Amino acid sequence: MNSSCERALDRLADGEITFTRGAELTEKSPWGFASLVDDRELVWVSGDHIETDLEEL
Repeated sequence: MNSSCERALDRLADGEITFTRGAELTEKSPWGFASLVDDRELVWVSGDHIETDLEEL
C-alpha cells in the first residue's frame, strides 16, 4: 500500500476526512477504498450520534 493510501486511511480513522474524500485522495472507487478500510479493520462511522438519534425516535 502506498503512502497516500496510508495517509488517507489515517485521516479517515481520525475523522479528518469523509469516506468519499478518502476514495478521491487514493484515486480509488468507493468499493476499492472500502476494501482498504476493511483490510485495515477501520471503524469509520462514529457512534457519537446514535444515542441522540434513538432518543428522538
